[in-house]
Amino acid sequence: MRKIWRTLCAGLLAVVVLVTAGALLGSNRPGPGGTGGSADPGTPSAKPVPASLPGGPPPGAPVLDDAPVASSGGGGTSRVTPSVPGQPLRVQLPGVGLDVRVYASRLPGDRTFDPPTVPDAFWVMDFGIAGPASRNTVYIAAHSSSVGPAAFNPLLDRGALGGAVHAGQKILVTTPEGGYSYTVTGSARYVKTDILGARKLWEAVPGRLVLVTCFQYNHRAESDQNFVVYAQLDGGVTRG
Repeated sequence: MRKIWRTLCAGLLAVVVLVTAGALLGSNRPGPGGTGGSADPGTPSAKPVPASLPGGPPPGAPVLDDAPVASSGGGGTSRVTPSVPGQPLRVQLPGVGLDVRVYASRLPGDRTFDPPTVPDAFWVMDFGIAGPASRNTVYIAAHSSSVGPAAFNPLLDRGALGGAVHAGQKILVTTPEGGYSYTVTGSARYVKTDILGARKLWEAVPGRLVLVTCFQYNHRAESDQNFVVYAQLDGGVTRG
């Protein structure tokens, strides 16, 4: 199988440490959080941001970075089963042709999140759940690639060197109890070295959905940016 170490990019969630592209080459990890096997305990289970990072996110906020992987096999990251209420099982954004499976994951011991497989997305259970019961932002992360298929490729418009997602588009998140509709409110690109100062990204907002990947636009170089889509819950269950 052809390896694409330099061109496959992950949307990663970690805490405290911002790692430069490629520094965690080949490391893969995800997982759930919450009380009694469910997510969204109200306070993320994460270490505080060091005082030496003024202007950084609130305590417990993750950091986005990329750690390329070579295949769909995961080393240190594990999928979490069975399903829990509010667990995203599938995410769809028809406006850009996105339709991918979502698996549950926890932040690993080193607090760095790297989606373990290329074609799938991963919900970070340490934070919010989908639906109206959520008390926190729900984060779904996945790889993108400039040279081959990857889960969150449809979010990017590489020809325009930007995102393909627009405000007002609908996102459907399927959970065990049904589907929840979200409306895209915007998107953003963050330089990885500035990500700790992106306060909006780390706000705990009930009903907010964040899709995150790396902005992979140059197949000859590793990404130095993250691409993020923000959306807000429309209402209740849309289908069972």
